[in-house]
Amino acid sequence: MKISTEIFSEWALNGKDEGMEENHRAAVSEMLSIISNNRSKPFSFIDAGCGNGWVVRLMKKHSLCHLAIGIDGAVEMIKKAKTIDPDGIYFCSDLLKWIPEQKVDLIHSMEVFYYLKHPSELIRHMALNCLKPGGEMIMGVDFYLENKKSHSWPVDLNTHMSLFSEHDWVTMFKTNGFNRWRPELKNSFPYIKNMETGAILGTSLHRTYVRTSITLNNLNPIINIELRLHRIAAEAFIINDD
Repeated sequence: MKISTEIFSEWALNGKDEGMEENHRAAVSEMLSIISNNRSKPFSFIDAGCGNGWVVRLMKKHSLCHLAIGIDGAVEMIKKAKTIDPDGIYFCSDLLKWIPEQKVDLIHSMEVFYYLKHPSELIRHMALNCLKPGGEMIMGVDFYLENKKSHSWPVDLNTHMSLFSEHDWVTMFKTNGFNRWRPELKNSFPYIKNMETGAILGTSLHRTYVRTSITLNNLNPIINIELRLHRIAAEAFIINDD
């Protein structure tokens, strides 16, 4: 069984990273707009599992983003990111071991957490060591229990993936430092592609996603997960009172 970072290094060398960028761009753009568009003050940003750095390059163009950092464990992905963007800030490191010099306001991650055997450890690490008090994190995953078509991926790629349900993911965030969630994912995206075939499925997701809301009576926030055809995207806030 291969290590996932080795697989992604191979993808960087053979150009598959460009396909990843294309397939994820619409959803990622929507996710980034949720956490950045209504800001009025300068902010800092980390892309956890940045690949070739395309999300970092997008955020560098935001007028209020004063610091954008990419972190990835795939050596060749980081080499490619630095080649494309020599002035960018990129680190090749284990996500569980890397700690930024300064905590940031926003963290984004796409298709990363399920490659860990215990993703709750990374969630906790991000909460404690990477985000400022009141910071925000948004992530997207395609590999989860309710997406049955994804269940073959560990065999297809010959690598470890941790399969969890939507409820499991919510619980992991709730118990590892994230305790306020905001329902701001919209009902439509510019387009969505079938991740297996690349075929465009449509221009609206209003028929292909299900919204699940959970109220925590003890904390009084509302947790909303937008579950759509091949992706669960969750936005979480950290609330620290100290």
